[in-house]
Amino acid sequence: MQHSTSAAGLAATIRAGCLGTRVGQLHRLVDRHFELHLRPLGLSVPQLEVLTALTLMAGPVKPSMLANTLGMERSTVSRNLAVLQSRGWVEPAEISTTGRSMSVRITHEGSARLSAAGDAWTAAQAALVATLGDDAAQCLDTWLTELTVMLD
Repeated sequence: MQHSTSAAGLAATIRAGCLGTRVGQLHRLVDRHFELHLRPLGLSVPQLEVLTALTLMAGPVKPSMLANTLGMERSTVSRNLAVLQSRGWVEPAEISTTGRSMSVRITHEGSARLSAAGDAWTAAQAALVATLGDDAAQCLDTWLTELTVMLD
């Protein structure tokens, strides 16, 4: 009986103030909002992130470097690269002689898809800024910087 009482107390405490669960819920809500805007273009938020990063990195990029840049798991980047490659939006740029390592780059079709996503992204972003405030991105950036410092 005492075990279920302590579990119930912990559950109530977590439900009342856990930052981890709240950030998870925030992530799901924001992700769902962007997905609604991007879905007609055949893009998910992680795929948009990959295309954006490949564009900004301007050249062949190893998936591990892409994962580090985006703060994503390597397996998540690999899955998204496979989808993007099947759609012709990214392509292998360099493959090692052993075939165990490769770099990728965005294709012209991928750049066109990213450009086509501009209106959808702008609408999604504007709606969130209108709801959360003009300082939302700066607030999140501050938290991200502080947590990165704390965890490094």
